[in-house]
Amino acid sequence: VLMILLGTAAQREVNTGRIDDRLVGLADVMPTLCELAGVPVPPSCSGLSMIGDCKREHSYGECGVEGQRMVRTRKHKLVWTICGSHFQLFDCVADRAERRNLAADPAYSSTFDALRGELLSRLSDVDRERFVKSGELVGIPAREQTHPDQRGLNAQRGLQWP
Repeated sequence: VLMILLGTAAQREVNTGRIDDRLVGLADVMPTLCELAGVPVPPSCSGLSMIGDCKREHSYGECGVEGQRMVRTRKHKLVWTICGSHFQLFDCVADRAERRNLAADPAYSSTFDALRGELLSRLSDVDRERFVKSGELVGIPAREQTHPDQRGLNAQRGLQWP
């Protein structure tokens, strides 16, 4: 997801017209605003300022309690779907639309292993307790999805999804 940062003409910290390929997330908004305002970043803040020199090598994300966990580098993204314990690995440079799953491709086994290790290290204590057994990620059994035959507006908006 792209992040656009726009400062005022007087703010030298935000370079106009500059493109930065750093990995950012919502956790980075607060330390960025603190730095721009000239106030200290609270120690409890886990993000990095988007105008500072620090750049992360990996970005981690979660979607839902039993949904997905994801880790991304500038080149690759590994997505683990907990329900069904399914992995997807994408080359975000060569396959920007993320259509080719490389998780089972032997040529990407070292990338897969490295990103899986990073994903394991980023899991919360609750996730580790629930989904890690003997150092391996074990999700939950896939559930059969049943959707009522709805052809109205609610079905088009995806509201039937469990």
